[in-house]
Amino acid sequence: MQKRRMDRLLVTHCAPVLAGLKTAGMFSFLAEDQSGLGMHLARWNALLNGCGIYATVICKCPARSLIYVYRKKALEDDIACRAARALLDCYGYAGGVGRHIAHLRKRIGDAESFPHEIGLFLGYPLHDVAGFIENSGSGYKLAGPWKVYDGVKEAQCTFKKYSKCKDIYLKMYDKGKSIAQLTVAA
Repeated sequence: MQKRRMDRLLVTHCAPVLAGLKTAGMFSFLAEDQSGLGMHLARWNALLNGCGIYATVICKCPARSLIYVYRKKALEDDIACRAARALLDCYGYAGGVGRHIAHLRKRIGDAESFPHEIGLFLGYPLHDVAGFIENSGSGYKLAGPWKVYDGVKEAQCTFKKYSKCKDIYLKMYDKGKSIAQLTVAA
């Protein structure tokens, strides 16, 4: 997959992460598009690590690879909260961010269904992640980038902010701005 197309995919799925509005984002590459994936990840990390953003493969299967792009400091803050730690402890998470990501990678690989605590790794509100787990994905009040169980008005504002960010970033990218130019440092 060519550089421009790969970078556009990153902007499409992770604009709020690049802008500093969101902890993390994920997107997948289909198997037929994976030639050079390692090279693109290395290039993105070279561009983004200085701004506190990291990209890694979180899951790889024959059909696709799932790419996880995250702001390390924001993720550290999100999982440092006592209630978030308590929820993650229930699923065997321990240690720092690197160990948490490694354990998430293992849980994704071992699970019959997607591990729902992943919402914490994406910066979703803890009450909504817990609500999703407790209600098995049912009974939500609003659906958007995540299912909302509490704080509907705040979530609606956040959803609009993410959508507007994506639209603006795609327009700027299509007009020639680079990934580095679109990235806000931590």
